[in-house]
Amino acid sequence: MKHSGEKNFYLFEINRDMVIDATYKGNKSRHINHSYCPNTEMQRCTIDGETRIDIFATRDIKKDEQLTYDYQFVQFGADEECHCGAVECKQKL
Repeated sequence: MKHSGEKNFYLFEINRDMVIDATYKGNKSRHINHSYCPNTEMQRCTIDGETRIDIFATRDIKKDEQLTYDYQFVQFGADEECHCGAVECKQKL
């Protein structure tokens, strides 16, 4: 799942056969962290045949509050520890 020697990973599952890997290139949204009590959600859309990710707030977000979403990894993440701190946290991504 991670690139050799990398501490973090920046993957977003589109479906079982497609993953966006923003490890080396991407925009600031690649730094949105995981939480089981997230304040954003990701929605997939297709524009001119290209899959894109839109980010929407699920509640009011306070100034300087960290943006989070539930990674919901299906094929990745089972071995990755979660440190989101939410009461609902399952300890694994």
